[in-house]
Amino acid sequence: MRCISVSKKDSFWQYASEGNNRFTCNFCNIEFAGGVSRLKSHLSRIPGRDIVECKQVPDDVQALAVITLGDVNKGNKKRPVTESGSQEESSTSLKQTTITSIFNKKDKDRVDKKVANCIFMNNIPFNVIQTDSFKEMIKAISDFGPGYKEPSYTTLRTKLVVSSRKDVEEYVAEVKSSWAVQGCSIMSDMWTDLNQRSYINLIQSIIDAEEGLRHTVASSTWRDLPYSNNRDCRKVTEIIQNDEFWKEAKEIVVFFEPLIRVLSLVDGDGSTAGYLYEAVERTRTAWRLCCQRNPEKYSRIMELFEDRRTSNMLKVVHAAACYLNPSLMYDKKIRVWWEANGDSMPILQKVAIKILSQPCERNWSAFDAAQTKKRNRLLPEMLETLVYIRVNTLMYSSSVDLELRDRKAINLENLGELVAYSDDGRHDFTN
Repeated sequence: MRCISVSKKDSFWQYASEGNNRFTCNFCNIEFAGGVSRLKSHLSRIPGRDIVECKQVPDDVQALAVITLGDVNKGNKKRPVTESGSQEESSTSLKQTTITSIFNKKDKDRVDKKVANCIFMNNIPFNVIQTDSFKEMIKAISDFGPGYKEPSYTTLRTKLVVSSRKDVEEYVAEVKSSWAVQGCSIMSDMWTDLNQRSYINLIQSIIDAEEGLRHTVASSTWRDLPYSNNRDCRKVTEIIQNDEFWKEAKEIVVFFEPLIRVLSLVDGDGSTAGYLYEAVERTRTAWRLCCQRNPEKYSRIMELFEDRRTSNMLKVVHAAACYLNPSLMYDKKIRVWWEANGDSMPILQKVAIKILSQPCERNWSAFDAAQTKKRNRLLPEMLETLVYIRVNTLMYSSSVDLELRDRKAINLENLGELVAYSDDGRHDFTN
């Protein structure tokens, strides 16, 4: 009796339609010449295998193809390699990287969902994901590797709070050592509270939406609304369709643009005191021209501005800061000019550096942020410690950017519009 050996058909043919020494991929529907080896190379998506990579292959099939090709290569004749074995190592590394990337994609999706779930379940604002502290935390956990265990509740509120405060105190001591040269300013928080703010630097402009609003109130959908005929809705429709309303709205925006630049300046970070006087004077000049053209319309606003300018907005120190600011009087450098060139006038140099180092205003709102969550139930001592850590850590995080910014002159023409209101992540789901 003669035994006949029949080779079993390769399982990878389930992913392609086999022809006469050709095959068509079931995923991308592209036809290729060759047999099962080229099919595996196609599905593996490993570059450099003399075949187009499949763009539609599922991750599990791709991983199987990569593993299969690795097993096949083990039984083949070894490739010639250099003395260091670089070619063999490169090939092995490529396969390992490909397999790892396939499975890592699924693992990342799982981890992303866990991160999202933690944010959802603890009412953490979405924008925490964009903060440097969050990114640093994720990187530190990743660098630690498997086996990391989070700190306990007790460790977090005792040992780690003390350790963080110690780190911050070292930075604060370094900052205090510079006060003898640059001076120190105490800034007060001008906000009222978390829910009833006396001032919010947010402007909602409707001018860009003029066309859309006009179409809305003229549409049949608007007219079919059950409340479209009440007095308030009719008044809204009348205002939106009034050409004079849009003309005056645009006029208001143009008129207040110089003042918006001033507000943008004083709400910004860094050493801005040296530019306040100039910015206010530019606003004053622009408004005087408007008053000359139409005194009846603008004279009352100008009176209010002049009153605020002399009583609240500008002080003698701002005029001095303007006069001592080299970017306005001499060249395009600021505090650095006095540090490098003021040796012949040491007293004036010291005063200039102190004045030009001051911001116009800064709102940290750290106390509100620390006590906003009722579930914290913090004792006064713990609350004070957290506020101390938060305020000084924020200052440390921004110090590098501010130092670079302070070395450049501010272009008052390019201050832009007011920055959108941000509550530093204090409220739940405010994004």
